[in-house]
Amino acid sequence: MNAARGMALLLLLAAGLWFAFGGLVLSRAPSAGSEPARGEMEAADAPFVVEVAVVSPEPYRPRLSLSAHAEPVQTLTVRARAAGQVVAAPRREGERLAAGDTLCRLDDTGEREQLAAAEARLASAERDAVAARRLFDRGTLPEAQLKKAEAALAQARAAVKRARLAVAWRVVKSPIAGMLQKQLAKAGDMLQPGAPCAVVVALDPLEVVAAASELEVSRLRPGMAVRAHFANGRALAGTITYIAPAGSAVTRTFTIKARLANPDMAMRAGMTARLDIPLPGRKVARLPLSALVLADDGRLGAHVVRGDDTVAFVPLTIVSERPQAVLAEGLPAGARVIVTGQYFVRPGQKVRPVPRKLAAHADETPGRGVAP
Repeated sequence: MNAARGMALLLLLAAGLWFAFGGLVLSRAPSAGSEPARGEMEAADAPFVVEVAVVSPEPYRPRLSLSAHAEPVQTLTVRARAAGQVVAAPRREGERLAAGDTLCRLDDTGEREQLAAAEARLASAERDAVAARRLFDRGTLPEAQLKKAEAALAQARAAVKRARLAVAWRVVKSPIAGMLQKQLAKAGDMLQPGAPCAVVVALDPLEVVAAASELEVSRLRPGMAVRAHFANGRALAGTITYIAPAGSAVTRTFTIKARLANPDMAMRAGMTARLDIPLPGRKVARLPLSALVLADDGRLGAHVVRGDDTVAFVPLTIVSERPQAVLAEGLPAGARVIVTGQYFVRPGQKVRPVPRKLAAHADETPGRGVAP
């Protein structure tokens, strides 16, 4: 009896709770056929709120940076033009040379004697030719004798030239300015015509060689200004002189050569350098990294708000990446880029833009960059 009475009390309590709270809930929920409240409709139809930042493209000049090494413009093995014994090699290896400096001096005793004899014969032939002309003008010497004297004079002059040339060839000189890399012939050596005397390298101008990828080489042209920064802290300026017409089959890179003014020859062949090449200027907009979105087809870009407050996707080309931002091409001046809410909208959707000013970052100043 007591158990039955307890069960009845529990049922009565449950019924009271249902009427108290269940009825309240039912009173607040709209019926299946009823209309939503006016405020609820306005909230559902209101455009999605996004924050936008107005961007203005600014001038930007990217720079291409390539690893390079220095090479001499010319390496010349200077050879003897005559046979003889080396009597002197006056220059030291590593010494700076001017064009015409002596590298090897051969014994020229016999050649100088022959020159002296040739000059004596020339002096005699000149006197004979003068006397013959005087007699011919007086009418006392036949023309044939005059011509014979003049021919002897011409032969004597040619003999002197040959003798002087033989003496000159006993001095082996550097035909170019540069540095003496290797002294091959020493005093006492016997040289034959064509035998090497020394190796000279030309270091002014200096040539630097680099390798560019197929994307990088498409933006380079002969004559473009460059600056090479060497490991010792010095830098030399110059221009691109050569771009390989064909790339390496192994590395798929293209050889680039530039010539640099090196008047003091302080930079040597074999030194490594970083070749800095300013590329043609571009117009870029600075955007926060979070503003970038991917289109359904995989293109990278940004969502912008058009004049009618609808969303549009604009594909971008990233020129340079910064710690807090990117520099990108593709946005017109005055574009309103969505910087908050860009992931929750789609092209064509109506939105309510709210202006937002982007914070400036010290590391976002356009300047040095790397071409894509």
